[in-house]
Amino acid sequence: MSALEDEVHARLLSDPSNTVPGQGQIAALVRRADPLLGADGVARAVVGVASRVVGLGALDPLLG
Repeated sequence: MSALEDEVHARLLSDPSNTVPGQGQIAALVRRADPLLGADGVARAVVGVASRVVGLGALDPLLG
């Protein structure tokens, strides 16, 4: 996991609403944390964060 993914993950965990974030919400947080990151980097970070939040973390890509 990257430092960017760690930062976005921590922000999501600190959200008091306790709702499952959508990819759009995760992407917005990624872009806010690193506004110069390209589209491919944003997409990779979104997948990484989403797998930690709603999936099986590092195992997610291996399973499907």
